[in-house]
Amino acid sequence: MLFVILAIILSFMGCSSHTKKKMLEAMKPENVTVERRTIEQKVTGSSVIKPKDSYSIMTITTGEIRADYINEGDKVQKGDKLYQFDPETPQNSVDSAEIAVKRAQQSYNDAQKTLSDLSIHSDITGTVSEVFIKEGDGVANGAKIASVYSDSYMKIRVPFNEADTSDISAGSDAVLTVAGTGNELMGKVTAVSSSSVTTAGHSKIRYVTIELQNPGALTNSDKATAQIGDRACSDAGQFEYVKEHTICAEATGKIASVSIAAGDSVRSGQTVAKIDSSSAQSAAYTAKLGLDDAKLGLEKAKKGLNDYTITAPISGTVVTKNNKAGDKIDSSNAQTPMCIIYDMSSVKFDLNVDEIDVAKIKVGQEVTVTADAVADKTFTGIVEKVSLDGTSANGVTNYPVTVAIADYGELLPGMNIDAEIIVDKAENVLSVPVSSLVRGNIVYVTGDKENDSDNAPEGYRSVEVKTGISDDNYIEIISGLNENDEVRGQEIDLSSDFEKMMMQGMQGGPEEGDGPPEGGPHGGGDGSRGGGQNGGSSAGQQ
Repeated sequence: MLFVILAIILSFMGCSSHTKKKMLEAMKPENVTVERRTIEQKVTGSSVIKPKDSYSIMTITTGEIRADYINEGDKVQKGDKLYQFDPETPQNSVDSAEIAVKRAQQSYNDAQKTLSDLSIHSDITGTVSEVFIKEGDGVANGAKIASVYSDSYMKIRVPFNEADTSDISAGSDAVLTVAGTGNELMGKVTAVSSSSVTTAGHSKIRYVTIELQNPGALTNSDKATAQIGDRACSDAGQFEYVKEHTICAEATGKIASVSIAAGDSVRSGQTVAKIDSSSAQSAAYTAKLGLDDAKLGLEKAKKGLNDYTITAPISGTVVTKNNKAGDKIDSSNAQTPMCIIYDMSSVKFDLNVDEIDVAKIKVGQEVTVTADAVADKTFTGIVEKVSLDGTSANGVTNYPVTVAIADYGELLPGMNIDAEIIVDKAENVLSVPVSSLVRGNIVYVTGDKENDSDNAPEGYRSVEVKTGISDDNYIEIISGLNENDEVRGQEIDLSSDFEKMMMQGMQGGPEEGDGPPEGGPHGGGDGSRGGGQNGGSSAGQQ
C-alpha cells in the first residue's frame, strides 16, 4: 500500500499545474441529499459451533470389558447402558455386605429390646394389689415387680354333685347368690371339670367355673352359691379376678425409680418402674455404630458394583468410541475417555463482545447466524448468557456471550460461523453518510454563509446537528437538517501527510504553459522535440 501511495504522489508531482488542478477537483467531495432510511446498529463477530453439552465417559474401574452396547453415531438416552465390566467380584462383595447388615441389624434390635426392657410396663389395665420392689433394689431378669388385677370381670368355681353336671356345659346360664347380701347375679358357665373329686362325706363332685361382669362391689374375698337350671351347687365358692397379672423385670440392674403403689390404677403399657443399666445403654450404642458401619459397607459395595456398569450421563449422540468388548482397562489407558457423547438437542457458540458493546447485549435477543459451510442459509440464535468474566488484551476487555441455536439444520460442531446482533434500530429517519460529519456534529449544507466566522468551504454553510444511532455508513439526524437538504460529502483531511505532499507538489511544479526548465532533459532550443514550443502552444491554447 505504501508503494501505491508513493507512486500516486510521484505521478501527481510530475504532472502539469493544469492536470494537478483537475486531479484535485476530481477529489473534491460530491454533495449528498438528506434522505430517510432505516438504520440498524449491529454487533458482529465470528465463532465456532459447539454442542449444547458434551461428556467424556471415564471409568475408575479396571479389568476386561465384557460387553459394549453402542457404536459411533448412535443416539442414547440418559441412563442407557454403554459398557459392562465383569461384575462377579463386586457382586460377591455386595452379597457379603448384605449379610453383614443383617447381622448388625439383629444385634441392634436385640440391644434395643434390652434397652427397652429397662422400662417396666404393666400388661393389663387394672389395680395394683402389691409392689415387691423399691428404688435402689437390685433385680435380675424375671424378678417380681408388682401384682395387678382387673376387677371388671369375676369368676367363681363352685362344686356340683357329679350326677347333676350331666346337663351342664359351657354357655349355660347360672344364677349366683352372694353370701351375706343375698344379691343375685347372672353369669355364664365357662368350664366344667372333666374329672370328679370325692369329698370328705364320700360324695363325688365336679367343679363348674362361672364368669360374670362385676357390678362394681365384688372382691376376691366374697363368696356365692350357684344354681344352673334346677340344679343347685353342693357348696359355696369364692370369687376370683378373671385378669390378674404379676409384672416381672426383663433386664438385670438396679431399680432407678418406681412410679406405682398398692391400690393405684394402671393402664396397659404404662411404665411402672425403670432399671438403670449402663451396660445395656453401652451395648445399644455399640450396636448402633456397628449397624451404621455395615450399612456404609453395603453402600460402598453397591457403588463399586454400579461402577462396573457404565451408563450414559446425558441424552445425546455418540461421536467417539475408543473402547469395545474385550478391551482391558488399566492404569495405562484409564485416563482416555471410553467414549464421548454430544447433546445435540441444540448447538451453541461463544461470541466475544468488547466492553463498549456488551452492555447492549441482553439475554433473549435474536442473533442472525451464517456459515460458509452451509451456503445460502441463515439461522436464528438466541442470546442465552452474557458472562461477567471478561478477558483483557491490548487494553480492551472482551466478554463471552453464549448464543444457542435450536433449529440448527446442517450446522455441525466445529463449523465456523459469522454472527450479527441488532442492538438498536431506527426506522424511516433522516440520515446522512457518517463521513459527512465534521468535528463530530457539524454538517456543511449548500447555501450562503450566515456569518464571516463560518469556516465552511465556499458555497456551503455550517449547520450543527443532533445525531442518533449509526451503522457503518449512515448516521441518524434527529434535528438540524430537513429532508432533501444537500450536504457536502466526505471531507478530505487537509492536514494529512498525503494532502500536504500533493499541495506542495502543486505549488513547486512548473506553471501552466511553461516549458521544462533550462538544461532539462528536453532542453533542445530548436524545438525539434516539441518540448518548449509544443508546451507553450498547449498552454497558449488553454
